Amino acid sequence: MRIFTLLSLSASLVLIGCLKAEERGDDTGSKVLDLGGDNGGGGGPGGDADTDTDSDSDSDSDTDTDTDTDTDTDTDSDADADDGDGDGYTRDDGDCDDNDPYVNPGASDDDCDGSDDNCNGQIDEDSRVSDSYEKSSGDYWLGDITETKAAFADPYIFPDDDVDGFQFFLDEGWFDDFYFDVDLVAPSGVDLAMEVFFISEDWDDSKTWESIGSVDDAGAGGVETFVYDGGFWDNNGGWYSIAVWANNRGSCEDRYELSIFVD
Repeated sequence: MRIFTLLSLSASLVLIGCLKAEERGDDTGSKVLDLGGDNGGGGGPGGDADTDTDSDSDSDSDTDTDTDTDTDTDTDSDADADDGDGDGYTRDDGDCDDNDPYVNPGASDDDCDGSDDNCNGQIDEDSRVSDSYEKSSGDYWLGDITETKAAFADPYIFPDDDVDGFQFFLDEGWFDDFYFDVDLVAPSGVDLAMEVFFISEDWDDSKTWESIGSVDDAGAGGVETFVYDGGFWDNNGGWYSIAVWANNRGSCEDRYELSIFVD
């Protein structure tokens, strides 16, 4: 009876050990719980405990929106874009002839060329500066005249109130027949006139201009001739001056000729 009891107890212990082993599920004695396999959707029952949540959302944190901060609008600042003659002035700047680099608001207008060089609406208003025959600057010195003086073809009358002056010296001895004449050839369309003066010197070296005659009867494009006959007995040698002006208009392009003949 005692032997049976021991066998029964041993068998019970073996049976209990097997049941414990099956409950653990492997031969290592470690218990593994199946929580849903590989295709579970979450961290709870029936899901993969490794949620493998990708913390990198791949959101582009680059704040550069590629906004072009270049303020260069490619506006061409090159003056040549609208400056046809390259003188630094465009028509918007007041250049009245963008095909001529010598005509612009910054140019001088002292050349008598019939052009409004500085684009101020006036033609050659400063031309008297370069007019060597301008009487206001003093008479043009022709020198001592002892024979026919060659014609002067350079003078011009401009503007209309311009007066050209010429001065010369004539020598005469006592009992000489003193004679000279002046020819003034006007250009076509221009009516010129002239007056001749004798310049006397006073005891204090002051000078006096004494008119000895004028001519103004040939009309536009004509030839004005002044003749002076000083006679035989008087000494008419000395300084003489001629003033030339226009009655109708002046022109830088219309040149006149002045000739002096001495006998």
